[in-house]
Amino acid sequence: MRLNEKQFNNILKTIRSDNSIRIMNLLSSDRGYTFGELKDMMEYKKKSESGKFAYYIRRLVSSGIIKQDGKFYLLTRIGLQTVHLLEDFKEICMSFDLSDCDADGKVQMVVIRK
Repeated sequence: MRLNEKQFNNILKTIRSDNSIRIMNLLSSDRGYTFGELKDMMEYKKKSESGKFAYYIRRLVSSGIIKQDGKFYLLTRIGLQTVHLLEDFKEICMSFDLSDCDADGKVQMVVIRK
């Protein structure tokens, strides 16, 4: 199955959240986790926080990033690719030399003359 534009945009909206990214990173291990296990690892301790956590899980499922297999949540292929993409992007950003940027963070044009 290939993604259409609407599905792609839904994925982008979902991964804007730090909580969604943290859940995805937890699920990138070799095994799935139950709702309760994920909730505990995300440190949603209060019963009143269950709804907030459930919101992130629903968003991840509806965007196709994770799926539920029995009582376990797992990353889908799209989810795994998204995790790898975010890891690669973070690595690039962390190693990027900002010395070619002006005060506003814009890359300055460099003219090379021969």
